[in-house]
Amino acid sequence: MISTPMTEKLLAIELSFEEAEKLRSATSDGKGMRKKPRSKAAIQKEQEVLETKTKSDINLLIEEYHAILPRSSAKAIGSIYARYSSRFQSSIVDQVRELLARAVTEGIFVPQEMVFYDLAVRGWKDRRPGLSQLRLAIDNKEFKTLLLFSTSRLYRRSYKAMEFVEERLVGRGIRAIFVSSNLDTEDGENWRSMLQMLGVFDESMVHMMAAQIQSAHVGLLKKGMVFTTLPLGFTGEDVAGELTRLKRPRQRIIVDLLTAAWVVRIFRWYLVDGLSIDAIARELNDDPEAPAPPKSINETWTRVSARRALTNEAYRGLLAYGRKKSVWSHEKDYVRQIERDEPIEVVHFEHLQLIPDDCWYEVQRLIGLEVSRSGRKAEGSDRKKRPRLLRGLIHCPEHGRQMVAGGVNGRVLLCPLCRAFKADKRPLYTHLNRELALRVTCGGFASLFEPNADLVDTIAAACERRARSVAQPDTESRQRLIERIEGLRIRIDFNRRDPGETEAERQETHLLLRELRHSHNEALAALSEYEAAQNQQIAVPSEQEVISMLDELRATLLDARDAEDDQQLRLARRLIEDLMSGNILLYQQGERRQGHGWLQGRVQVKVVAPIVKRLTGVSIEDSPDDRIDLVLDYKKPKLIDEQAETAKRLWDQGLLHVEIARQLNRNPPYVTKLIQHWHDSRDLPRPNNKKRRKSLKNKQQRTPLYKQIANHVQELMEAGHSNLEIARQTKTSDTNVAEAIRWWHKTRELPAPTAADRRNQKLRRAMSMLDGGALLTDVANELDYSARGLKLALDKHAEDNGDLKMDFRSRRGNAKSRASANGKALPADSDTA
Repeated sequence: MISTPMTEKLLAIELSFEEAEKLRSATSDGKGMRKKPRSKAAIQKEQEVLETKTKSDINLLIEEYHAILPRSSAKAIGSIYARYSSRFQSSIVDQVRELLARAVTEGIFVPQEMVFYDLAVRGWKDRRPGLSQLRLAIDNKEFKTLLLFSTSRLYRRSYKAMEFVEERLVGRGIRAIFVSSNLDTEDGENWRSMLQMLGVFDESMVHMMAAQIQSAHVGLLKKGMVFTTLPLGFTGEDVAGELTRLKRPRQRIIVDLLTAAWVVRIFRWYLVDGLSIDAIARELNDDPEAPAPPKSINETWTRVSARRALTNEAYRGLLAYGRKKSVWSHEKDYVRQIERDEPIEVVHFEHLQLIPDDCWYEVQRLIGLEVSRSGRKAEGSDRKKRPRLLRGLIHCPEHGRQMVAGGVNGRVLLCPLCRAFKADKRPLYTHLNRELALRVTCGGFASLFEPNADLVDTIAAACERRARSVAQPDTESRQRLIERIEGLRIRIDFNRRDPGETEAERQETHLLLRELRHSHNEALAALSEYEAAQNQQIAVPSEQEVISMLDELRATLLDARDAEDDQQLRLARRLIEDLMSGNILLYQQGERRQGHGWLQGRVQVKVVAPIVKRLTGVSIEDSPDDRIDLVLDYKKPKLIDEQAETAKRLWDQGLLHVEIARQLNRNPPYVTKLIQHWHDSRDLPRPNNKKRRKSLKNKQQRTPLYKQIANHVQELMEAGHSNLEIARQTKTSDTNVAEAIRWWHKTRELPAPTAADRRNQKLRRAMSMLDGGALLTDVANELDYSARGLKLALDKHAEDNGDLKMDFRSRRGNAKSRASANGKALPADSDTA
């Protein structure tokens, strides 16, 4: 993962949410936790319980009604239909009670099997279980009178209710009674005008109620209150003293710390780690701790739900109401969600912002660049032979269209329009092998990041200029961005309202809208970066940080040549898209004969701007002077070129020639030849291998002997042994001993002791032993000296330091009595002189 300011920002936000959640969990009693969505089985069970209870209550009512009006006393056989679509499903029983009471008054007997009802079904819908059973009973002429509560219980649309009553009921001699409005189809001809008027009134009431509900929801939104299902990352907090119409505590919208960390993680996976939307859904489903998506009855993440999370503006604190409107399709009998030109209301809550604006807009830009997923997915070995990384990036300049897959198993890229010409007149005669195109393109773009003094200085200077420009805001640039955003918005609205009349025009408008939305997101991202930069301090990177960034980007492209992981390929694709200024245009080279020609790709690339953005987190204007004309020759490389590339890559990693030769299954002289060939082919001076070896950290294949024995040698040296004695004990030469001592001190950044230092250390030890009462001969034997040699050395040491010489005769004393001259007892194991 390449570390950038945007990466560090998202990681810091994610960590802050996790730490805050740990603190809240440690201090709370567990109340106010986010509720998990109900499972599909739980919802089905609730529906079954409700259905059973409703049926039981209706049966009790029917028994009471039959006791009051038996079949023998009735004038006619009737039927009942009731419906309710809101949460108050108990009103079905209330409706049936009212209808049965009217049936008793009219002397109508309603059999138990003639009671039809629909639970939680909209009045717009035509295909309802209860209504379908009612139609079947009408067709079979099983009753003579139908009792309904109101026209809205039959249909929400007045013309649909009028059609049903006129054609299905009255046209077949069936009487209809609407209890709430006291409307009866047997009351002459006035019932038609009354029914039509009541239907229109009910329909208008629905629209009026909808407007009132919308107004109430907007009021709650402006106050930051919960009024609908909240996106992942948010929850509700009870507000004291405020209740809903269901007598439950009103709640305000707050950040749910536990799930907010997962929201940031989703954005980090996509933006930083390069995971695809499908891969993000799989990661969430694989983790048992991951929260379920809102409104998911099976608690499973899909591509749609993961993409919805990545594009939700609520995560940048922008809560909207009425982005879409419901439109009922009578032909298909379902509701379609159609996006409005503008939401009904949009409110920004700074305290609810989870994702910074620059990160959010960057995600939208990348989603806009996502290539379509059409075509059969390659498997196994075909994955390398048919890479998708360059899809849509390579174009034919003659016909202005992108190259498409073709040939055997789709392993080459070609221009279909060029194939329409004769071979000798084709602008592009040669086909482009997809595997070769990937290797050459990634290698060519990677060569742009080879560190050199000029490039490093240019990038550092650009970062410094950007830091100074942030300190001095450029209001003109900001105004230009705002005007560009407004102009793009107007064009998007115009093309969305007028997509065209023919299918070709609509398809062209669709492609244009996609391009306009991408440009709009880019401009919004640039504006958000500009405004975010005014509130932060931009640090100018050091030379080493610039070099590290270049190395990471170069490695990303080189690894993509052989990568099979989608994550690596996506990161490389994004990097190439950032570098390109236009498309890769192909031109025919060489002879127009099979095996003798090749294609050459040409593209302008911008190197400085993308790197500055990754280093500072702020974009800079792309200067034409900083662009480079990159030429890519799509020719199959020679064997020595491929081997030279491999050898150079290992050589850059600091491996010795003999180690590179072992990996290539060659001898070391051939490796030297490969390295020289790599530099010669690029007109670069050949490297000096001796100088390179000196700069390497590991100059040998195996750990040298002096490094292996260094610790033991140091211990023996501190014990006062000479190099020859240490060499004797370690069974090596005194040269290795001296080298071990030097290396031991060098690795610890300590000065290596000289011969004089070691001699003075040994004499100081001898003086310490003599002061302790030891005999001269014993000290001499201990320190590998002769008695006379040690005496002379101590005399010389005393003379050099201006001290008095020791009187060894007066110190000797009576050795046989084992007493020294200074009155100290000799050691028990000391030999007599």
